[in-house]
Amino acid sequence: MRSTSLLGTAGLLLAICCAAGAAPPATALTLRDAITQALERNERGRSAAETARAAGARVWRARSFLLPSITLSGDYSRRGSDGEDLILRGRESRVGRITVEQTLFDAQAWPLLRQAQRARDASRFDAVGAGRLLAFDTAASYFSVMNTEQARWPGRRRRETNQEVPAPPH
Repeated sequence: MRSTSLLGTAGLLLAICCAAGAAPPATALTLRDAITQALERNERGRSAAETARAAGARVWRARSFLLPSITLSGDYSRRGSDGEDLILRGRESRVGRITVEQTLFDAQAWPLLRQAQRARDASRFDAVGAGRLLAFDTAASYFSVMNTEQARWPGRRRRETNQEVPAPPH
């Protein structure tokens, strides 16, 4: 049982190595591309943007306290032939109602609206700051990798130069 598992794992690793060797060569990743990909794919940037969007929705909710409320309702009834009504002689009746309510003054609505607007603005600034921090972290990682690559480059160049120089005659 264990040898079958090891054989399956070895086969999987061999398939991955072959697939990796058959992959087309990767193009060089620029700093701009790395930052763009990080901003699009990282959850910190997306969650900050969604938090800002939710804060914008809370402003609309706070603003709704200042708007009138409208209620529409309707009734329809149909009576049988034996149910005679003195007021309505027909078998069908329809009633429609529209109710509009407007609060003239609500002292708590204005501070709640201002609070929601300021929270929305703070969330927007936090989203911008999170994106900027993510870009700086990505750039730091990018330059760290580039420095590592640059440190390896002189050794490779020396090896290539040594291979290119013909051996002195004896």
